[in-house]
Amino acid sequence: MGIACIFSLVVSCNKTVVEPKIHEVTLEQLIDDAEQYNGKLVQVSGFASMGFENCIFFPHNPEVKAVAEEYWVWYREKAVGCGAGVYAKKTKYGNAEIKGRFDWDDKGHLGAFSASINDAEIIWVK
Repeated sequence: MGIACIFSLVVSCNKTVVEPKIHEVTLEQLIDDAEQYNGKLVQVSGFASMGFENCIFFPHNPEVKAVAEEYWVWYREKAVGCGAGVYAKKTKYGNAEIKGRFDWDDKGHLGAFSASINDAEIIWVK
């Protein structure tokens, strides 16, 4: 009995953990092929706006070139959300990469966006 327990511990410790696939796409691809990416982990490069009730991701800087509203995506940072407490005072705009779970059914703050990227990790790029 003791050998069987040791054997089962060794076998269970050798299990390989498979990381979920992250789909690297443009924001336009994400929205245009939303059904394909819905519920999946995605990584997108673009332009982020962050502040109180303002967590919006665009394909590029909307002040340089207009962005059609269909390509405005809401995001919620992992364990923070958007615009809560001290976080709301961190207004920031700039180029960024976002990794998170794409949700076509979640239309963001006040239902005003095409979709959301939830549990997002944002990396600001210079």
